[in-house]
Amino acid sequence: MKIKNLIAKRTEDEIRERIKNVCLGLLDKFAKVCKDYNLKWWLDGGTLLGAVRNGKIIPWDDDIDVTMPRDDYDELCQLALTDSNLFGTYFFQTGHVDNCFEVHAKLRDPNTCALTEREFGGTHHRGMFLDIFPLDNAPNDLHVRKDIAGFVRTIAKHTGQEQKFENSSKYFNMLNNVLRTVGNRYKHSGFIANMTFWRYDKNLRILKKSNYERTQTIIFEDRPCPIPSGYEQVLKSWYGTSWKIPTQVPNCHKAFVDPFNSYKHYNGCTKEDFDRLING
Repeated sequence: MKIKNLIAKRTEDEIRERIKNVCLGLLDKFAKVCKDYNLKWWLDGGTLLGAVRNGKIIPWDDDIDVTMPRDDYDELCQLALTDSNLFGTYFFQTGHVDNCFEVHAKLRDPNTCALTEREFGGTHHRGMFLDIFPLDNAPNDLHVRKDIAGFVRTIAKHTGQEQKFENSSKYFNMLNNVLRTVGNRYKHSGFIANMTFWRYDKNLRILKKSNYERTQTIIFEDRPCPIPSGYEQVLKSWYGTSWKIPTQVPNCHKAFVDPFNSYKHYNGCTKEDFDRLING
């Protein structure tokens, strides 16, 4: 039986508004937990770009991106592992609690669906998400960065984790232990990086620690949010010198998003189904 597109009759405006509301719900819950436990974080990626450029979610974006210092990130993961109700009805997803292959954590909405090209199959949680990335101390040497990225990509490719969705806790621990060890080794480096993202990032970007030495507040969708004081350099690193000019580019994840219905309605999705959903 072919998977039915449950939002086919929704208008684009209805879908976009609902996506925005789901994203902001995830962000608000994440921000509250971090405030309750005094954990540091910043808006990142396309979320930071939209916040700085016009104080809003980019109209074609369908997730929220945040970063945290490694120590705060590890504390958050441990808190969530100890208390399964930490985020209420939202699901804090890591390899510890779900058979998914991600090096970083996600906060997901169980009443929604976000099928990506890498993970449209499986039975793991596939609701809309907020990406939570740790920032680790990073080597300036490009050859070392290539070695680290190559290791992460090799685990993904040659263990089959992106297809099998099993033993994920083992690989989540292993990869984060490696990145944590690298971060400790380069603690005197002047650079930090989202090394979990190097499995996708061909440029293997690093950022100056000085960009994150201070935090400032920005109003994003009518709520105060923290951003790094060196946000302009961060955005320039990710989006180039023309980052101030709105340009619609694809997300790094090709996704079908249904903000009205649970991902469980799409269980059994095949590659043919996914392509049909993506192409309308």
